[in-house]
Amino acid sequence: MKRKLTLTIDEEAIAKGKAFAQRQGRSLSQLVEERLSSMPDDSFDDFIKRWAGIAKQLPRMDTGDERYDHLAKRYLNAK
Repeated sequence: MKRKLTLTIDEEAIAKGKAFAQRQGRSLSQLVEERLSSMPDDSFDDFIKRWAGIAKQLPRMDTGDERYDHLAKRYLNAK
C-alpha cells in the first residue's frame, strides 16, 4: 500500500534529485522509495550498538607515528 509523505528538503537538493530522477527515467518518489527500501534492517543497528566505542577501550600504543598519535588523541582520548 502506498501513502503520501511530506518532506522538507532544501530547494537545491530537490532540483538535483529531480534532474537525477529524470536522467534515470524515474520519478523522484520512486528514487526515494528505492533508497529507503535498500537501507539496512535493524540487525545492522544491533551490530553498531555492539561495537560502538570499542576503540576507546583499547590500550594506547606508543608507536611514535604522528598519524597514529593524531588518531589516538582524536578517537581514544589519549594525550
